[in-house]
Amino acid sequence: MIEFEIIDKANLGRIREIAYQTWPEAYKNVITTEQIAYMLKMMYDNHPLEIQLQAGHIFIILKEDGKDMGFVAFEKNYEDSGSTKIHKLYVLPECQGKGFGKNLVEKVIKEIADFNQKSLILNVNKKNPSLNFYEKIGFKKAKELIIDIGNGFLMDDYIMELEIRK
Repeated sequence: MIEFEIIDKANLGRIREIAYQTWPEAYKNVITTEQIAYMLKMMYDNHPLEIQLQAGHIFIILKEDGKDMGFVAFEKNYEDSGSTKIHKLYVLPECQGKGFGKNLVEKVIKEIADFNQKSLILNVNKKNPSLNFYEKIGFKKAKELIIDIGNGFLMDDYIMELEIRK
């Protein structure tokens, strides 16, 4: 049975656990192990996660039979754009290909149904194999973006967009 759980400050460690299990596998052929370690610390240590929560990011874990399988983090009306930004979407490597990623995107759409959002947006590395997943569920490449994240590392991304049908 699939369940969703909105995560509060006390449970942010569960988000970190999924990220630390997922990132090395998800990004092994995309970015260096040094960049993976740097970004995990930058985004998933306690302090950054708490700041994201305080800034209005909503974290939802997908569970199957009581076990955490993946999560999504999103922000409604990102930068007053009328769009919701998915900041993070990860499913444990052994759970990929089972529809959990799509379930998480659908959950975000349900969560924002009453907020008159025109689309979902997200950043994805240009070399990330998950590009196929996003395109398959309806996201389209909207822009390209290179972000300097410090320590000599760059994020070379597409901004993907999924129009929300009303």
